Amino acid sequence: MDDQFRVATARAIDAARLQVAMAVQARHQEVVVANRPSSVVVTVDDVIVATDLVLQVVQVARAIQRAHRARTVIRYRYSYVEDIIAFALKTLRERSPIGGAGDRHPGLYRDNHLVFLNGRMVSNARDWRPGDIIHISNPVPYSRKIEVGGMNLSVPSGVYEASAQIVDGRFGNQASIKFVYMPINFGGIRRWSDTTGMMRQGRKMSVAVRSEWLRRQPAIEIRGR
Repeated sequence: MDDQFRVATARAIDAARLQVAMAVQARHQEVVVANRPSSVVVTVDDVIVATDLVLQVVQVARAIQRAHRARTVIRYRYSYVEDIIAFALKTLRERSPIGGAGDRHPGLYRDNHLVFLNGRMVSNARDWRPGDIIHISNPVPYSRKIEVGGMNLSVPSGVYEASAQIVDGRFGNQASIKFVYMPINFGGIRRWSDTTGMMRQGRKMSVAVRSEWLRRQPAIEIRGR
């Protein structure tokens, strides 16, 4: 009789766990449909059990079963990285100088804000995972001059720094967003760094350090929380 009771109790507990998992999954689907997050991290008692928007009930149910706790904590952390990137690019473009009469490449700077995932240029951030780092920067050689006010512009300098503050003001509760400088190893900035004689005043630098310094461009850095 005791064995039958234990079996029945275990089955009832498993059924209850499955019901909890199904309820959680249903709520998760509502969030995905309504808000369309970029990604999700699911933890059960602080142990990651899934990092995919398309979750299976059995994943959560098995994790709850492994937890062996009456008050198991299930946490869903949603990321909206693609929304942040889209808003950052829009902000940068709106604040970018286009060029005046006689400019051989009008709009070149405005149209060259690029997205980098862990240092690699990408067309989108769909492969982003928790712990990855997003940068947005610009490879045109005069990007740094635009940032520090070294050119005669029709818009305020500090395009990246001001844009980073705007993006942080909107999405700072979802990601760490800040203004930084990052080296870019291709395009016009690479060609320019290989040919310019520019040196940093008051500081001796090796060839490698000087090359890295010349290629450092203004950037917005985005890290998921």
